[in-house]
Amino acid sequence: MKRNKQWNVSKALALASLYHFLHSAAAACVVPFLTIYFRQLGLTAQFVGIIMGAKCFIFMLCTPFWSYYAGRHNKRRILILGSLLLSVGAGLLFTLIPPIDKEIGYKFCNKSLYIKNGWKQNARPEDKHRIGDVKMNKFAHTILPTVVNAALTSHPRSTLQAEIKEDLQVLTTVETAIANRISSLKQSQNTELSNIIHSYVSTPSEDIGSTQTTDDYLQSKWNQLLQIKDSGHVGTMAESATHFPVKEDNKKKNITSDVYSSSVNSHIMKGDALLKVGSENRLEKQRISTESDHSFKILDNQHQTLVLLLLAVSLWEVLASALEWIADDGLYDYLDFVDSVDRYGKQWIWGYLGTAGAALSIGIVVDRLDCFINAYTSRIAVHFYGYAALITLTLLVGVFYPIHTARKNDMINHTIKGLHLLGGDGRAMLYVITVFIMGAIRSTINNFLFWQMQDNGSGEAFMGVAVAIGFIAEVLLYLFKDRMLKIFSFSGSVTFGLICLAAQVLYYSFLWSSWAVLPIQILNAFSNGALWWAVWGQANDIATPGIERTLHKIYHILSFGLGASIGSFCSGFIVNSFGIERLYQACSATALVWLVVFLIAQSKIPRQKRLNYSRLLAADTSDMSDSDDAQDWLVTALKGDFVQK
Repeated sequence: MKRNKQWNVSKALALASLYHFLHSAAAACVVPFLTIYFRQLGLTAQFVGIIMGAKCFIFMLCTPFWSYYAGRHNKRRILILGSLLLSVGAGLLFTLIPPIDKEIGYKFCNKSLYIKNGWKQNARPEDKHRIGDVKMNKFAHTILPTVVNAALTSHPRSTLQAEIKEDLQVLTTVETAIANRISSLKQSQNTELSNIIHSYVSTPSEDIGSTQTTDDYLQSKWNQLLQIKDSGHVGTMAESATHFPVKEDNKKKNITSDVYSSSVNSHIMKGDALLKVGSENRLEKQRISTESDHSFKILDNQHQTLVLLLLAVSLWEVLASALEWIADDGLYDYLDFVDSVDRYGKQWIWGYLGTAGAALSIGIVVDRLDCFINAYTSRIAVHFYGYAALITLTLLVGVFYPIHTARKNDMINHTIKGLHLLGGDGRAMLYVITVFIMGAIRSTINNFLFWQMQDNGSGEAFMGVAVAIGFIAEVLLYLFKDRMLKIFSFSGSVTFGLICLAAQVLYYSFLWSSWAVLPIQILNAFSNGALWWAVWGQANDIATPGIERTLHKIYHILSFGLGASIGSFCSGFIVNSFGIERLYQACSATALVWLVVFLIAQSKIPRQKRLNYSRLLAADTSDMSDSDDAQDWLVTALKGDFVQK
């Protein structure tokens, strides 16, 4: 009675379930949205793939090491609490990394605001003001050169003055905005620029050619703009014709207009080339003068951000990777010690529910915020604040987490035996390759699906809903897991899972709206859940006593470590070169090709029958009374075990 009072299994399992719920919820606040954060910092797909690949590679190395070290030295609780505490600080480090360009943060914060003709009617006033500032900043070096150049190249010389005047009338609606903007410009150089722009709009066509030729007039105005540009208040004039629509009512040209337009274009190109060189030299001088240690700065802003993120992600993953396996090992040893190991294995359901709830909640909250919380903090930082808060709650629960350390730690021996079992079974090797390919394809979904959704106008609320649908679908299918595996068998479940995975990633390549991804997320139940249950069931069939969990860990490392790492590295380069659509189409083709190979190879490999001791012990003796082979099962089992040794 005293022992039963001391070991309250139900209470221990409740604490373990709460721990997994909070820890999974904390991870869901950040991990699914991590690549969105990298994109808003200004990193390319290639750099994002490198960072995520490094993260998965560190997970593959550190997770087994921490698990072995904690069990060997009886430091499980200390490592869990220390890892949780340090993970809070490591997660908050991400909020200190500045973006490469703040304009990128505005661009990807709410992409629906940036449409072809301005902004949507329901956009917030502050967003409209921000977009207006960006457009006014580019007015002098995009609109004016484009209008003048188009007028020169599209019409004959005889009607040049009239056509320039007609085209400039397009800017009358902008003149009021320019006047309002001038009133807010306090610096003398900006005021001078505004006067020059005003002179372009208001100068009558009769003045052109009255005292000087059109070439001289345009060249003098252009030189004035170049002088203001050299003072540092106007952006580059290199981008032009693609940014401003010009009337093309009259398409007739003659030889005179072609020669004339070539002359003006040559002036523009020469001026712009000199402008770029002068601007670069000026910026370099400013950078050197403002940096005391400029001789040590050898990386540009993008590579500096890449290095900072690599360091932050590496530190965070080294600390966070200690949590999952150590907590799982401690709970299993605890239940084994109190003879309740049959109640092990259901805690992941609470983890999935925590992931679904947190991803949905944080997505809705962040989507309702402004792009920047303050002048320097993007709203993406709320993800890390939520992570820190939930990890703190997990830390409090971790103090009471049920942990027991077995006296005998045979992790290395079990790993060697597990690898020997997998290498000696042809069908098992097919499952090994399957989980590797699945990990690589899953990494592309985790890394770039939200990029694809963002490109189609989706906000973080839809992203959170997509994550929640996938995890809840797996939990619901788990209720029918045994019946499904009995009907389809392990190989049939793997086959159907690969078909669903191929269809899912192919669908991702054809997204057309912000919500289009939501229906296909139901297939996660088969492409991820059913496939993994079949793999674990096959591992249990070939495992000797005590090796089942070791085989599960080997599969886990091969998929989420090695497969995800290689998949992340490759996907970043593919997206950078060919685009996200081609990446997902290639992943779909890869899954289908491996499915064909899997079915052909499995039909050629004979099945190796092994005795499962736990099933024999649990079998009903009444079912075995009619079989001579079953009556001496113990002798056969002992012989088989002796031969293996």
